[in-house]
Amino acid sequence: MSYGINIINADSYLTFNEDKIYYQFEEKLESSKATVLFPSRFYWDTTYTGSKYPIVFIHSNGYWASIIDTYRLANNKWRIEVWTEGSLADATKNNITGYLFTESSESSTNPSWGIKINDASGNRVYDSDFAIMRIKDFVTMP
Repeated sequence: MSYGINIINADSYLTFNEDKIYYQFEEKLESSKATVLFPSRFYWDTTYTGSKYPIVFIHSNGYWASIIDTYRLANNKWRIEVWTEGSLADATKNNITGYLFTESSESSTNPSWGIKINDASGNRVYDSDFAIMRIKDFVTMP
């Protein structure tokens, strides 16, 4: 490596590197603030104004829910459409929550302390002002 940064923890795992893209937490989407399309389908409009597709994860304490569409609106904000087995009233009761993550370069901060990591082209790949997504495991569903 002729430039950049590698940070390796005590277990010899590479934790930060300028060649990776880090996804940061951007917004929490509550089912109580969703808009109904059909009884089992609703959407969230987000405040995220980036140009790159966000990654959204859903957590539900009851009915299953699935993201069926994500697209950018005319004002460069995003809409996430969700389908669930219950109605939105059930979704609200069972607290279906979306967690929106974006590439680190999509939001800007001006912290007085912390760390920012840029790649060789000067694009930010990490900003300590945001919580980053950490994938702990993958599972296979039958």
